[in-house]
Amino acid sequence: MTAIAIMVLGLAGLVAKSDGRVHGPQLDPETDLDCGARQLAYLYAQRLQPWLAPHREVFDALQLHTVCGQVPPERGSGGEQQRDPEPASSNTRLGIFVSPAGDDKGGTGSEARPFASLHRALQVRRSHPEARKIILRGGVHFLGLNGTVHLGPGDSELEISSYPGEEAWLSGGIPLKDVAWQKVTHPSTGRSVWRTKMPMGHQSHQIRSLFTLESHARLNWARYPNMNVETDAWGYGSPGRDERYLTLDHVVEWTKPPAGHPTTSTVIDLTDPSNPTGHVKNDSSMTAYNAFNVGSGGVCDSVWDGPSYWCGNSSAGGWAEVDTAAAKAGKLNIPRGMKWNSSLTRLSKWSDPRGAWIHAWHSQTWAVHMFEVSSFDPTSNVMGFSPGGGSQGGRNWCRCDECPYAGGLWTSSGNWCDRKEAAHQNTRIIGGNWIAQGIFEELDEPGEFWYNASSANLWVWPNTTDPNPPRDLVVPVLETLVAVQGAKNVAFRNVGFRDAASTIYRRWGVPSGGDWALHRSAALFLEGTENTSVSNCTFRRLDGNAVLLAGYNRGCLISKSRFQWIGQNAAGAWGDTKNGWDGTTGTQPRGTVVEDSIFHDVGLYQKQSSAWFQAKTAQTTLRGNIMFNLPRAAINFNDGFGGANIVANNLMFNTCRESGDHGPINTWDRMPFLTDIRSGMQNPSFQPALNEVRDNFIFANYGASQGIDNDDGSSFWWIHDNVFYDADGFKMDYGGHGSTFESNLVFSKRGGGQCIGTGDFLKGLGDIFRNNTCWIRGPGKKDDVVGSTSCDPAVMNLDDNIFGTTMGTARMSCGSRHIAIKELVKATGVGKGSVAQKLPSAEHLLEQLAVWLRLPVPPSRARAEGQAALYV
Repeated sequence: MTAIAIMVLGLAGLVAKSDGRVHGPQLDPETDLDCGARQLAYLYAQRLQPWLAPHREVFDALQLHTVCGQVPPERGSGGEQQRDPEPASSNTRLGIFVSPAGDDKGGTGSEARPFASLHRALQVRRSHPEARKIILRGGVHFLGLNGTVHLGPGDSELEISSYPGEEAWLSGGIPLKDVAWQKVTHPSTGRSVWRTKMPMGHQSHQIRSLFTLESHARLNWARYPNMNVETDAWGYGSPGRDERYLTLDHVVEWTKPPAGHPTTSTVIDLTDPSNPTGHVKNDSSMTAYNAFNVGSGGVCDSVWDGPSYWCGNSSAGGWAEVDTAAAKAGKLNIPRGMKWNSSLTRLSKWSDPRGAWIHAWHSQTWAVHMFEVSSFDPTSNVMGFSPGGGSQGGRNWCRCDECPYAGGLWTSSGNWCDRKEAAHQNTRIIGGNWIAQGIFEELDEPGEFWYNASSANLWVWPNTTDPNPPRDLVVPVLETLVAVQGAKNVAFRNVGFRDAASTIYRRWGVPSGGDWALHRSAALFLEGTENTSVSNCTFRRLDGNAVLLAGYNRGCLISKSRFQWIGQNAAGAWGDTKNGWDGTTGTQPRGTVVEDSIFHDVGLYQKQSSAWFQAKTAQTTLRGNIMFNLPRAAINFNDGFGGANIVANNLMFNTCRESGDHGPINTWDRMPFLTDIRSGMQNPSFQPALNEVRDNFIFANYGASQGIDNDDGSSFWWIHDNVFYDADGFKMDYGGHGSTFESNLVFSKRGGGQCIGTGDFLKGLGDIFRNNTCWIRGPGKKDDVVGSTSCDPAVMNLDDNIFGTTMGTARMSCGSRHIAIKELVKATGVGKGSVAQKLPSAEHLLEQLAVWLRLPVPPSRARAEGQAALYV
């Protein structure tokens, strides 16, 4: 059956049964519409990356079988699990060979006598630069025994690849082979588990991740409540979440950290012509975004590495007053422990959980903060956290006297802040839902492990019915497998990266003015490079970031690669500046291209993670990618540095699965940077070059809101010719400006959805919203499909749009006024050519989706039933 035939059946809600007949389940119109949109997303994936067809992973993630009743494609026919091997005729001449069965001492590096390690091959190649290739034979190459592979300037013009027709993997782990396993009874659960003592030489490793070798499956570090970190989700919007976390109800209070010193803050008023940068910025309606703000030292040094926008005393944006107050007073709200509720009796059974980790959501569900348990007193129900914990999110926590409403967000029995004393007197810290990881007593189900660092005993309960002891386990020990620093024209082709250790236990830094924090490392770390190429590679089960471009990098290409089950961000870039604001030094990633790659199941541990993240980075092109199953945004621009970014022809769905207040694409621009990108070195500017987002299919289901969340300060975006499904339309608030949203198709399923929502603008620096088609299912407040603080043609263009609603009426809210679309021009002077229409049928909506996506137009159910025999 062809892809088009499958689509015809799917869009009509038909299922081909084994008897050869076609049966049509009676789906309601909205389900028909939703299944049709999902099928279009599936076909769009096949068009973007036909070499991976039939895209079983995409089919399953879209729930086309479980929700829509479609017959799944067979696995194994499109490379879902395997990389596309190079043909056997590939040139291996002038190459140095490495094999897991090789010999570093007796080998020569020839095909017949390969070396055993990549380290040895590099050592030889540096004496023979004419050898342009290091060729890895199939199998797993363990780097953990020799350490991170470092490539420097002398390693330029080098290609590292798999042998033609084979799959080679670089592992950041050490294999556990030939260890003596004992079957023992777990003293708390009474269940039979396996125990071994780590070999000498490996006992210093903290084991917080564990994988199998051949099947490359993950074992979970014993946790409470139980969950599989790869298949279960525990964010506020996750189905079944209540069984996978502990709520704020179980906390009496989070322990306040000791008071510190105020930070050293730098604030530069860029509207002042005499400011020290020598350049003026005065284009935002929010004065804070016409200033450069950063803070360092003081109390912030107790948590984060380096300076932070949020440690300055003039930060702005949602709830920024909490961060500003902490910086000025030297009093953070990142907790140093907790007192748990006596009703949570299970914790009192823990004998010694020191070294375990608590993962807790920020009360706004922006990020997960992690804390190591340093003390534990079951008599008083109090545990303490090690100093420096919680840096994995970039924002401060708030107190009940600062944001009392947050105490009622994730509880089941009223506002948490009201339970001890009056809210106006209550200064307790508010956290979110939380879990515990690394608890011996919680080794209570198959697929878990626990390690006692004092005795070097590893306890494992395999997820298998095999009565034999565990075989061939891998312990991740390296955070970075390969670091390329200062090299040019290095290529990685058809290589797998696996088994990297997590960095959530390290201190993190705040890259720029977005909400995020990162640890500046990755399995593949690039710094000071030019023209690095990563093609047809697989990054799988890496518990930190998979790829990070740090500082100066030019022309990096990531193509036709796969990122699967990643602990933090899949790929990202984090540049540097001088004096905080000066980006003209060029020490940033620029000209990066990420194309034709697939990203899924990212952010297993840090939920504030993306398929692509960038900060102080410019001129990035993201095209032809497929991104799904993400806890937060698929793409995050942490600032507006330089601009000239392009996001084109991508498919995004199942984003924001565990968080909210975000979109599949998220942007911020709170922190101005001077760059030469828009107008050259002769005339550097704080104004970035225009960014372009075009020809994408963005399915904003789960907790996503707008297809593109242009948040605080975001400016200079040209967003056109996209399809946004289950999404609100254009957002440009909190001082953002200078953007155009045109020729897009928007369909919002939400009651009260909006086609456009904007804030204040300065005259001549407003936004353009024109020639869009926006359908809103369900009435909003007074049918308001457009909202703006003012409706002035001097700051807004709202021409030639179609607004469709259930009743066929639509209004624009202009501050306190609500004006019918048909009256807009007369009343305000904006909205020429814009009309309100009644929402079309589901069939017509699907036809529009297909036309905009340049896919075959779906037939109606009746036509499909009549033609079904043609497609069986």
